[in-house]
Amino acid sequence: MTPIIYVGLIVGWVAYVSYYPERDFDKEKWQADIEKRYEMTDDLVDNGKLIGKTKEEIKELLGQEDMSLDGSRWTYYIGFKPSLFGIDPDVLEIEFKDGKVSRCWTRET
Repeated sequence: MTPIIYVGLIVGWVAYVSYYPERDFDKEKWQADIEKRYEMTDDLVDNGKLIGKTKEEIKELLGQEDMSLDGSRWTYYIGFKPSLFGIDPDVLEIEFKDGKVSRCWTRET
């Protein structure tokens, strides 16, 4: 019985360490607390809220990008997403095709 308890405790600890609340996107919160932007990125990415928007619309919604690669890909810092071995900050990547968002995703830097 002891090994089952240990495994349960380890699984519970891993779930606790990597949990974070997922919130709906809020423009004011996005701009006010850049360290917790990761809480809103699932709403933006999974629900496709950015797909089809122009660069001007993205700037109005998210603000000035942190980094731009040839203007075809923008990066926004979103803080440190809780994870077991996460030591690097995460970013929201937005890719443009013909001046509109074609896809977006999050990644660790």
